[in-house]
Amino acid sequence: MGEYLTRCSKEAVTLVLICSRMMPKWGVFLLLVIAGTLAEATAGGAVLFFGPERLIRTEAPSDSFSRTFPLPPEIKPPYLFSLKNAVDESRKVASATVILNGAQVIGPHGLEQGSELVRSVTLGSVNELVVTLAGIPGSFVTVSLRGQENRLPVAHAGADQSVGVGTVATLNGSGSYDLDGDPLTYRWSFAALPVGSAVKLSDPVAVAPSFTPDVVGNYVVQLVVSDGVVESATDFVEVVGLSADPMIQKTIGPAGGTIELQGTLNHVMVEIPADALAADTELTIRQVPTPPAGQFYYPGIPIGNTFSFEPHDLKFNRVVNVTFTYRDEDIPEGEEEGRLVVYYASSLALCVYNDGTLCLC
Repeated sequence: MGEYLTRCSKEAVTLVLICSRMMPKWGVFLLLVIAGTLAEATAGGAVLFFGPERLIRTEAPSDSFSRTFPLPPEIKPPYLFSLKNAVDESRKVASATVILNGAQVIGPHGLEQGSELVRSVTLGSVNELVVTLAGIPGSFVTVSLRGQENRLPVAHAGADQSVGVGTVATLNGSGSYDLDGDPLTYRWSFAALPVGSAVKLSDPVAVAPSFTPDVVGNYVVQLVVSDGVVESATDFVEVVGLSADPMIQKTIGPAGGTIELQGTLNHVMVEIPADALAADTELTIRQVPTPPAGQFYYPGIPIGNTFSFEPHDLKFNRVVNVTFTYRDEDIPEGEEEGRLVVYYASSLALCVYNDGTLCLC
């Protein structure tokens, strides 16, 4: 069969006629289906969104059929209107006039040009079609409308980021795209702001707007893109505004609480459970100068960012959780992996490696 298909597909118009002389009846049926598929592909991916609807003449001197229909948002130009007269000569209408949105698309003598007419038309969000037929009762035409499928664009708001308060954060929506290759427009807005923030975007319709965090906290920005016909789903990006102050103080008592330093380089958090402290205590986390290698740890091992938790002689009655967040670039050169080292008054230190391994150093 492959040979027959190769020879027949060279000219779609004569596909069925040529193959009907070469193949049995089941082959003709199969190729008829294939021919229909080829015709659909040749139409450039046209999608049927109205009809096909058969309009049948009655006993009246003439019949007018009126249809009001919306334009689906997923359909885009070009729009093609089709009117097809009946194949049976005894069922053909004598004439058909088509008015679409007040404009004549096909005149009363249009069918003299052929039994099937296709016209390029302009559509709005809601449309009115009026077809007037003349001919014997029972005669009919079939009408339909096709357009191009408009696939939804995709918004990409970029990667989450952290910047210090007072530092410009630049967003990036350039990763957004449209599957049909249509140009995009952008619409940015804030989905959530920290309490007390009055920040504004530099240009909400730019590809890469910016803003400057004015308070510590999380800024959630949303992006929607449009191809001019339909809009994408919303994509979100989070910008964390960090404190530029390398120290934080907080009083925590028997009820417990959390103290955290959200610095531009690292995030240190100490979670103190209830009953860990017997009385209200002023706690401090501060970033301190990095001590020389070997002062607290093995000689020759570099030390990265260093923080102090005060008061130094404080004792807890229950287990306290310490969380230290760092970036890959914060690991000193020469270290194969990052580790959190908690130094005590003695020479011993508890080391926590990336993989969660604990060791007493």
